[in-house]
Amino acid sequence: MPQGVKKPEIVPREDLLEVLRTAAPRALHVVKIGVELGVSPTRRRALGELLDDLVIAGRVDALPGARYRIAAGGLEPETARGELRAHARGFAFVVRDDAGPDVFVEAASIAGAMHLDVVEVDVHDTPRGPAGAVTRVVERTLARIPGVLRVAPGGAWVEPDDSRIRGPIQVDSDGLLSPMDGKAVVAEILHYPERAEDTPAGRVLTVLGEPGDPRAELDKILLREGIETEFQPAALERATEVARPPSAADLPGRADMRRVPFLTIDPADARDHDDAVQIEPDPKGWLVRVAIADVSHYVQPGGPLDEAARERATSIYLPARVIPMLPTALSADVCSLVAGRDRLALVVEAVLGPQCEVIGARFHEAVIHPAACLHYEGVARALGLSSSAAAQPEADSHVDQLRNLHDVTRNLRRRRLDRGSIDFNLPEPKVELDPTSGEVRGITRRAQDPGVRIAYSIVEELMLLANELVARELGRRGLPTIYRVHASPDEDKLGVFCEIARSFGSALTVEEGQAPGKLAAFLRSLEGHPTERSLTSLLLRSMKQAQYDVTNIGHFGLASPEYLHFTSPIRRYPDLVVHRTLRAALRKRPPPVTGPAGEGHLRGLIADATRSSKRERRAMEVEREVIDLYRALCMQDHIGEEHEVTVTGLAQHGVYVELDEPFAEALLLLESLGDDEYELDEAQMRMIGRRSGRKLTLGDRLRVRISDVSIARRTTYVELVAMGPDASLSEARAEPARRRGRRVDGERKQAERVAERQDREAATIRGHKIAGPRPHRASKKKQERER
Repeated sequence: MPQGVKKPEIVPREDLLEVLRTAAPRALHVVKIGVELGVSPTRRRALGELLDDLVIAGRVDALPGARYRIAAGGLEPETARGELRAHARGFAFVVRDDAGPDVFVEAASIAGAMHLDVVEVDVHDTPRGPAGAVTRVVERTLARIPGVLRVAPGGAWVEPDDSRIRGPIQVDSDGLLSPMDGKAVVAEILHYPERAEDTPAGRVLTVLGEPGDPRAELDKILLREGIETEFQPAALERATEVARPPSAADLPGRADMRRVPFLTIDPADARDHDDAVQIEPDPKGWLVRVAIADVSHYVQPGGPLDEAARERATSIYLPARVIPMLPTALSADVCSLVAGRDRLALVVEAVLGPQCEVIGARFHEAVIHPAACLHYEGVARALGLSSSAAAQPEADSHVDQLRNLHDVTRNLRRRRLDRGSIDFNLPEPKVELDPTSGEVRGITRRAQDPGVRIAYSIVEELMLLANELVARELGRRGLPTIYRVHASPDEDKLGVFCEIARSFGSALTVEEGQAPGKLAAFLRSLEGHPTERSLTSLLLRSMKQAQYDVTNIGHFGLASPEYLHFTSPIRRYPDLVVHRTLRAALRKRPPPVTGPAGEGHLRGLIADATRSSKRERRAMEVEREVIDLYRALCMQDHIGEEHEVTVTGLAQHGVYVELDEPFAEALLLLESLGDDEYELDEAQMRMIGRRSGRKLTLGDRLRVRISDVSIARRTTYVELVAMGPDASLSEARAEPARRRGRRVDGERKQAERVAERQDREAATIRGHKIAGPRPHRASKKKQERER
């Protein structure tokens, strides 16, 4: 080219800058930039030269890994809103409302925000990801803080149990005597911090007793979450007024199905019965009926009873008690489908073809008279599915109908799985309590008997069918309602999981992970694999949580285009709202207005859906923490014992393991592994000793000794005895240091691509825990909650 003639640019500079502005504050890889601009791979070098010119000119920033972003001076600072998740070491992450990447906030930039506050942050991009500073606290979330009271001559304060909560909390010392020092208390915050160096102040709400006392610890959890265990007098009074058996005045307009032999099937210790099922031959195949207690007849919109149900939104199931959504005069009496008594119900009739395809559906307000109340063990025994389950004469007398139900639901399940529905087969803990003292007798896996699990699935399949048919009917009629929705997985989180799964020889691409059928096939491929439990938990955590919404986007996990919750109005408020909508449609009336007067029907539905989602998450967190409390109480009696365990999670501070019996989780701290220095390879989910070469990875079997239990932290601590069930510590796997050094250096580069993202995700779950959500107690009354 002649001297002085400028070389033509591969693309206009402004076009390139516009691509970077659109992506801001994210950085783009040079390959991505080329794709956006239509530059062929053969001309990528020229594109890189243009980017270098823009970097020299100060208009573009170059980042490691051939990534580029628009220079900060050319952009307005981005403002994001979300929930602040604090860490015990002082820093925090903001989980954005817009589902964007989490924003790292260093301790000096948190200002006056506290753990779980809703905040606004100014965001800027860094080589390690988005970072920012809190500019405003939008909403305070924590008001009641459990902790330990300290009383001294100069004043009093509360040390929060949760190390993520800013403390100490200065409290008014009036009335607090020195003997109260060290007691478990709940403090109420009256004055929140305004700057990063401030601490909160408040008052002692209640003194609970000694830290670690089971009752005190349980009360802490409920008080902290603001859970009311008693109903207001007005709600109880209204419940008493309406809780009367059906009379002749209630029957006009209802189908009389009292001669239909409905069966309820529940756990043996069920406290309420909100559904009943029945099946009979039909000229086209089968006629299946699902009857659900008509709670909407008794709980009318507005008034103290409806307000109480709306505020609670869900029942909370604990090992020793239930905190119901509705007073027991309703939930355990007139709204419970008790055998031998007339009960009001909404009934879904489904006509199924020879292959159990849905041919048609009808919906009725009805009065029923259940023929029998069966339990899962009795059903399994009557069907010959189990020889060890407890027999039940009533189940034996209805065995013909049970066989038909079993045959039909097997086909329904097959059809559901064939369309791509995903089943997560994770073990669930069952707490066994002494009926007299209430002390923990043991923690076991729930429904280990395969036959009993099949009995559970009979009811589950019919409930799923009813929920889908009602959703389809309300959608067909164009009626607004509350749907149960589940979005497809987040690509970034799914990408992290795919890298981990690949390191264990289980191939899954991000594209496959966003197709329910292929994801379900991947889960089936894990069956019997040593890492099945851990990888399944990791996958579950990479998926979005199902929630309630008035906009139907379908249910990814069930591969269902239309789905809602209809089958449990005793314990879930969205189900009650759906019942009201369906009843109004059957009566050819407009749906009743929900929510406070003047809100409007749709706005009221939106508020109910949002509140119900939040209350559901609160209930799940409480149930899990209470299970962890009982696990810790149980493990106190096992200190000093040796157990075989399975590695289920790895974190910067230690290794999480799972015991077989008792069914509990424990933490193996790195400091207890000897004088070696361990490095966490997050890309391949293993811990590597720098000097010894010992490796700990997901699915490994170890022998450990129970060394300590912290009731306050709900944690059991163990120390390593051997790297395998039958091996000694000296026989632990190792590899030559030179080869290990080369490999670790290479793996570290691979890990850097995902380590920061995993750190951020894991920091929100029990201090960098990687292996995903812990199993929680579930019963038939809650098994649809995650769906």
